[in-house]
Amino acid sequence: MAPKTEHILIIAGSASVSLFGVILAALTNYPQYAGDGGALAVAYAFRALFVGRNIGKRVEAAILELADVQRMISGSGTSQQRTPDPTPIAHDTQYTALLKRLEVDSYHQAQQAKANATASIIGTLFWAFGELAARCIIKHVLPLLKYDLPQR
Repeated sequence: MAPKTEHILIIAGSASVSLFGVILAALTNYPQYAGDGGALAVAYAFRALFVGRNIGKRVEAAILELADVQRMISGSGTSQQRTPDPTPIAHDTQYTALLKRLEVDSYHQAQQAKANATASIIGTLFWAFGELAARCIIKHVLPLLKYDLPQR
């Protein structure tokens, strides 16, 4: 899955679960449980944070590869996994490609952090104010829709 799509899904999933909790609580006449959707949304955002793209390992591999290329350029030794005599142009190309890969990974990590922060904020707000939103829906919206609340 493309990183941008993943980030959009994290935010949309958090908002959806939060809204579902408020609407369900309003329709069942249990507004005190409206924040539960927000709690689930925060858990979802944390899951995305901790089980997300393994950028740290990819950056580590790129740094190790970068060190190998630098050793080849300086001539102080070569990696056992690399060909012993690539041309200087190949070194520059490898070096540039590795730096570009690190730059792209850094950009995606920053975007993931923003998406996780946004999803966490959405979930936290619904967790805190979900009951208020559900009570407003019960008081103002459901009568307009002529919805009969279940009796408790």
